[in-house]
Parts: sequence; structure tokens; C-alpha cells
Amino acid sequence: MKIRKQLSGALILGISTVSLFQASAADVTTCLPTVNASDWVAGGQTEVNPVPVKGWEILPAEIKVPHGVKIQDKTVTIDGVEMPALEITYEAYRPGTVAGTAGRQTLVRLPIKIDAYTYNVLTFMCKVEPAEGSKLLAGRETPRTGWSSYHFNAFMDNFGISLFDNGPVHWAQLGVSTTHFLNHVDPSEKRTDGWKTFIWDMKNEDHTGNKGFDMERVAWLEINYDSRGVPDNRRSVITIANPRFIKGMRKNYPDSELVNKWASFIDSYKPDYSDSTRYLENPKEGRIANPIPIAKAGKPLAEIVVTTKGDANRIENFVKNSDRLLETRMQKGNENIVHANAAAELRLLLGNITGAEYPILETPSAEKNVKIYLGANYAKKHFQTDIEKLSEGDCLDGYAIRVKDGDIYIFGALPRGTLNGVYAFLENNSDIIFPRWSVNELGVVCTKNPDMTIVCADMLERPRMILRGWISSAQNLVRNKCNFYHGDFNAKAWGGYNEVGGHCFSLSYNSGIKRGEEGPYKKFYPLIDGKRPDTWSEYKHQMCINHPDLYETYINHWRNRLKNNTQQVLRIGVDDNWGLCECPLCSAPIKTPDGRTLTPMNFNEYYSTQFYMFLKRVADNLAESRPGFVTSTYTYFHAAPLPAIDIGPNIRPWLCPYVRKDIKSPIYSPVNNHWWQMLKGWRAKSDQVVFRDYYGLYLQIHPIAEVLAYDLRAMVDAGALRITAETSINDKAEDLGAAEEAWIINRLMWNPDQDVEQLRKYYLRRTFREAAPAIEKFRGTIRSAWYRERRNADFDENHEAGVLLYNLGLEKELQGYLDEALKTVKHPQSRIMVERMRAAFKTYMDGAAREMEKAQGKKPE
Repeated sequence: MKIRKQLSGALILGISTVSLFQASAADVTTCLPTVNASDWVAGGQTEVNPVPVKGWEILPAEIKVPHGVKIQDKTVTIDGVEMPALEITYEAYRPGTVAGTAGRQTLVRLPIKIDAYTYNVLTFMCKVEPAEGSKLLAGRETPRTGWSSYHFNAFMDNFGISLFDNGPVHWAQLGVSTTHFLNHVDPSEKRTDGWKTFIWDMKNEDHTGNKGFDMERVAWLEINYDSRGVPDNRRSVITIANPRFIKGMRKNYPDSELVNKWASFIDSYKPDYSDSTRYLENPKEGRIANPIPIAKAGKPLAEIVVTTKGDANRIENFVKNSDRLLETRMQKGNENIVHANAAAELRLLLGNITGAEYPILETPSAEKNVKIYLGANYAKKHFQTDIEKLSEGDCLDGYAIRVKDGDIYIFGALPRGTLNGVYAFLENNSDIIFPRWSVNELGVVCTKNPDMTIVCADMLERPRMILRGWISSAQNLVRNKCNFYHGDFNAKAWGGYNEVGGHCFSLSYNSGIKRGEEGPYKKFYPLIDGKRPDTWSEYKHQMCINHPDLYETYINHWRNRLKNNTQQVLRIGVDDNWGLCECPLCSAPIKTPDGRTLTPMNFNEYYSTQFYMFLKRVADNLAESRPGFVTSTYTYFHAAPLPAIDIGPNIRPWLCPYVRKDIKSPIYSPVNNHWWQMLKGWRAKSDQVVFRDYYGLYLQIHPIAEVLAYDLRAMVDAGALRITAETSINDKAEDLGAAEEAWIINRLMWNPDQDVEQLRKYYLRRTFREAAPAIEKFRGTIRSAWYRERRNADFDENHEAGVLLYNLGLEKELQGYLDEALKTVKHPQSRIMVERMRAAFKTYMDGAAREMEKAQGKKPE
């Protein structure tokens, strides 16, 4: 089979066509792997691209004998058939012994050009002969949630496989491979000769590393082996036989109908650049027959009436079985302050629009003016049917706005519903928007209207999700209808929900022991690699969970901590590490209720079951002493897979998809689907499950709202009605576009069936006013490029978007849109935001250009 050498030094592979699962006797390089037909799907005729075993090189090439690595091509015989093979021999490597190599790992690599999106399957036969005395995975499961590369690389019967696109960061040489050998080997394949079949669907299958690659721009195929784990005077040998890329087959995956809908949407996606000035006007829905003036020449024609004393606002007056949901119970006792805050917000924001100062009264005055009544206490006389509708089901913080005898009623079954109604009332009757996280000079954008008239005051709206918000705290999250907040923000005063606790499972964490100190709980430190540490680290050590003294010590600790505390929920999440105890007690077999036996070899189910067996005892004990108390927890790391036991009603699981390998596609897409299956499984175990994602972390210029819309629609259909996300959004990120994404996501968490493109147009018109058409093109161009690129991206987007725009040569075009925006903008706050966006974009792209120029200015390493 002819292989042509290109001027670039990369190899274009020859092509052979055969039917799926049909071996060719003429040339073994055209053979397809033997697979379980139920696990794979054929796509008509297949094409096989054999990978040469000659032409591989060792990196860094400038070192004569790099780290004791040797390569040679050879012929091996497998099942009586001769095959071309690459043999790689590794001797022990100690960092720093070779100049210029400290912290860098040796790669064996082949220059190659392949469209991995089309030729999406990489397969080969492989035998690993690890050095005697080295650490082995030896058939044990690896986590479905993904270890760090450091953990995977520590096993000498495993190795990393990467495809590199000549991007600015050479992750494989830093030890972060795209995936690892043993994660794509069928454990049921039993061979006496040591050979294993590696088969990886690069497009549709989960990979171990967090970093993706541009599937259409592959430049190198790379093998990474951390030979620092090879003992002195020993060697490991990896032999890779008959490697090839295959087109026309893919890994089977569930939820194909959902996946196809998303694929169809992306394939046909085009930004909408039509006129959006209508979004500055009052909506057609909810209009009243007789508009109601509430300001004239900056003077108020209305008063705000609200009850902030006594029992009139108590939730149980309006919601039956009001103790059923934890979110509702948490609002009790705070009803009056929430109503007071609703009134204060209405006065403040109406004042921003009209310049008028509206009185807030406990009882209506005798003035012949418009009364704006806040709360179900006033509405029940006229709108009891609305209150009953708002109190149905689980999503209880909806609102109604009605008019009776010329007066306006804004109310919800919950105080938080009244607050949501206030913001909807303002938005529907003005052009106000709350475009950013924080309340500062840019936190509220509106047009002054000293002669304000109410035209929209006939509506009832309920959210589709119970819990909505971010691991953050800011006033504008309240104004954009979130009801989950984090940190020092007083959630209860705004009808919201939050929890204390976190990654605090360890007693050492809760006793104030600092990392690197020896604390009073040393006997509970884990046994790892035959040794218990002398000092504790929250990033290295879980507890010896089956230590005979732990439970009593643990339950007494938390009872004492909660003794004088009225908290109704405490989050006890596993510590933020993989340091699981390996002592005999913590490695003992577990008998499951269905009669199975689990051992550490069943890594995922074993360690999850072990954790929840302990936590359930704790949660049930605390609930017994404090009726109604809930123990929340992060289903994270080893606690994320489904345990083999029922967790009961006293545990609230927060599923943390760490790491979701692709934020550019929905949670049920093939590469993310294991998280979607876990979410559905946890929802079957608990009706309290919270989906706690990471899409707000490092969110800067890239879009995410389209993906979240598809996520949320599927979640609602599956009955998973609680969502939050971790975030690190700052001012510069908001300037680049994160503010837009967050605002839209807030709306989608309320109702995921909304049209994302129209939400974008609404946001950009109200935020940037006259500059909206140019900003639409700026953001739309980025969005089109981002979703069109054939690269998986995790939440940690620190290079990908800027590099993409740089490689496509879009910087000048995008800068032109921002220049146009600055010429057309008139609104003073909008002008500030355009100026900040221009400055932030230049800084962002300067960074991307420096990275790419550095990568292109030298031989790829």
C-alpha cells in the first residue's frame, strides 16, 4: 500500500475499503478489529488507513539518548498472522539527569495528517511488558469520572495516546495525554499471549484526558509513557502492532434521538442578524385593556403597599404541605423580610426609570392613586385561583401580575414568587435589563421615562425548574430570577436557598488542621502504597473510612457542631482528592443487597458503595436527632458512580460532572453520556438530586447557552429539576461575553424551552442599544466558529477560543465589528461596555497570538 511523503514531513495515509467486521486476507493492515456488534454501529462501507510503524521519532530529538528510550520497527506474529509493529523500550528515567528535560516527558511520535473526525476510530494490537517491581493497574477498573493524568501515568502496564494539532500547549509532553491504553481495552478479552485489542472511537467515546484536539487538523500521533515509574536497572517494553484509523464505524451510544436533534441544530446553525429594536418595546403578551399611568413628569402616581409584619405572609397560608420541599422550608421565618426587599427593589428600580420616589406603605392610603399591592396576602381576595395554580407541583416561585379596579397586584404563592413578579413587571413595562453579575454603574441599564405607563399587567408564569443558580453571590442573580446563591450573600432574605459545608468529609478539615500539619485524627489517615502519611492534606487524603473508631468519633463531632445551630441542611462532600485508603478494612469485600460481592477491582461501584454506606449511617443518625435534617453531599470523584445501596430520604446528592469532556455539546452527547446516565440513575435514587456543573468556570468569550438549553430540556423531561454551576466569572470575562451567556442561562433555567437566539437578541439590544447590530455580528461570528470546530473542549477554556479565532484569521473582522459598535453607540452605559469589550478583546487576542507565534516559531515540542 503506497504511502506518500509530504513536504511538511507529515504522512498522508493510504486508503483501503472493506465491509464492516470483514477481515481481508490479502493485507492484514486492512483488517478491522473483532468487536461486539452490540457495542458498535456500522455506517455502510468502511475505509481503513494503516499507520506506518516506520518514521516514528523520539522527542526531545536534540537529546542523543532521550531518557533511555529506544524504538524499532519489526514484524510480530499474532494468531498465526504476521503484522508490522513498533517496539518501544523504556529504561528508568529520573528527571533532571538530562539537561533541559526536568518536568518534561519523553514522547514517541509520528508526523501524520488524518481527519480524525471522519476516520474516527484508532485501533491496534498491543502488548505491554512492564518492568518487574513497577506499579500495575492489572485489570482493575478505572474511574468513570476520570483520574488526573498523574494517576493514570503511575501504572506501568498503561500508557498515554494523544493526537496533537500543533496548538500552543503541548499537553502530552506535560504528561497530559488525550487518553490511555487500558481505558479502551475490553477486559473480557482473554488471551494467553499477552496481546490486547485497543479500539478508541475518538469522536464518540470518553477519553481519560481533559484536553481535546482539533480532529480535522491532526499533525502528530503520540505515545507517552512515564518511565519515572520504572524501577532502577529495569525496563518496560511496549509493542504496538498493525495500527490503523478507520472510517465508517462508531461506538454505539444511547439517546441517539436526542443526539441527532443536537447535531441537526448545529449543522444548520446560523446567527440571526435581523432587526431587534422590538425588544426595547413592551411585549405583546400580558397587555391590559386600559394602560395605567404611574408617573408624570417624574412625580409618582402610585404607592407600593406591602405587609412586612405579623403572620399574613406565612408560606403555609398559601402552600399546602409546605414542609415537603427543603427549598420551601428554608424560606419559612423570612417571609416578611423578602416582601420588604421586594418593595424596596420596586421603589429603587422604578425610581431609576422615572425619577420618582414611591412611598412604601403597610396599609393603603386614602390617596386617589394607583396601589401596587405586593404579596399573596392582598391578592387572595381577588385571585385565589391564581394562588392555587402557583402552589401546584414542585416549582413554586412563579408569579402573577393582575389588575383589579385600576390597582396592580404582584404576587406569588411564595414570597420569592412575589419578588420574581416585581422584576418581570419592571422588564415588561420598560426597557430595563440587569446585564451583569454585580450591581455597579453597569448593573442596571434603562431609558429614563418620567411619564411611565403600565401596559403589561396580566400574566401568570411558573418556572420549569425548582433550583436555579450559581456558586456565586450577587444582587443581579436575584434580579434575573435565580434562587440559589452561595457565599456571604443572605439567601434567606431574598427567598433563596443555599447550604453550608462543602468538601469537608475529613475530620481533619473540620478541626481546622492546615495542610501539611499533623492533627489529632492521625489514626484515620489513609494507608496508601503501604504507608500512612505523617501529615494531612485535603488534596491528597481521604479518611480510613472503615476504621473501627471512626463512626462514633464522626457522629459526635457533627452533633457537637450542630448543637446550637438551626441549620436544616449540611453538605458533607468527599475531600477533593483520590487518596483512598488501601488498608485491609477499607479493601474488604462488600456484599450488596442483591447478593453480589464487590472488591476494589470493581473500582467505581465498590468505592461509591463504601462511601454511601458510611454517609447513610451519618445522615440517618442526624435526621433522627434533628427531624427533617438533610445531609447533602457532592457525588464527585469516587462518590459519583451509583452505589449498590439505596441512600434513603436523608441524603441530597449533588452530581458534579468533573470533568465533562465537552462543553460544546449536551450532557447526553456520546462523549459526555456517562454523566447523563449517572444523572438519570441518581434521579431514580433520589428526587432531591442537584446537577452541579462547571460551565461558569473560566467562561470568557466562548458560547455555552445553546448547549445548556438542550441540557436543561432533557433534564426537565427526566425530572431532574435542580441545577447550579460553579463559576469564576470576573469583570474582564463579562466584558468579553460571559455576561451575555450567564444572563441567557438564567432565563433558560427558568424556562429551557425559550428560543436561545431570540434571548441573545433581547439581551444585546437592551444592553448595547444602538450598537446591538454590530455586537450581534461580533458574538455571532465567534459562536459560529466555536460550534463549527471539531474539537472537544472542557470547562477550563484558557486557550481554545482565542487560538481558534487566530487560526481562522478572524481577529481583524471581529475588531471591525467592535469599531462599528463604538461609532454607533449612544447610550452612556452601553458605550462604556463597548469600550470595555474592545479593550478586553484586544488583550485576549494578543495573548492568543503570542501563544501561537511562540508555538509556530520553533520546532513543535
